Amino acid sequence: MTGGNISIIDEHILNHNKLVYIGLEYHGLDSSTIISELPASTQDYVSRSNFYRTIIHELVHIQQQTHGHKIAKAYYGDNLSATILREGIPDFIGKLVCPYGNNGNNYYYGIQHEEVLRAKLKREIYGSDFTYWIYNTNTVSTQPRDLGYFMGSRIAESYFKQLSATTINVTELIEIKSAKKFIKKSNYFD
Repeated sequence: MTGGNISIIDEHILNHNKLVYIGLEYHGLDSSTIISELPASTQDYVSRSNFYRTIIHELVHIQQQTHGHKIAKAYYGDNLSATILREGIPDFIGKLVCPYGNNGNNYYYGIQHEEVLRAKLKREIYGSDFTYWIYNTNTVSTQPRDLGYFMGSRIAESYFKQLSATTINVTELIEIKSAKKFIKKSNYFD
């Protein structure tokens, strides 16, 4: 598509909240695709592109929105905890349903630095500064962007492990009522 068509499509998508924009142009890439001309933040995103997980992630967002009257406060609060759970839970469910494929730079970096990241997030999780954690596409530093996706996914995984001895279904991950209670039950920071 040409640039003109993309802007028309983007405008159409932004004005119709019942549509999903997945970004398929990043999922058709292979190791021979030259991405060096893309901004560093886009190269990072492409590194973790996984077609099936992205579809699952976006479908979970639809569930979060369609059940919004139940969970709006949990996911759409004005602090970091709500935002990383809103993005991290779909990532965790994507990995749960589709365990194979590329995890991306933020996953590998997160695993290697998880203890440091956990301590930093524990101090900042109920604050309103997102710049280090999420949607930091203009920030180029030594770590990958959107580490909040990774950390939210790890909190969701910890929650899942805590409750899997009883019985847990995916709905419990999607329809959380309180970000604070969800995080506490996860025991991720304990």
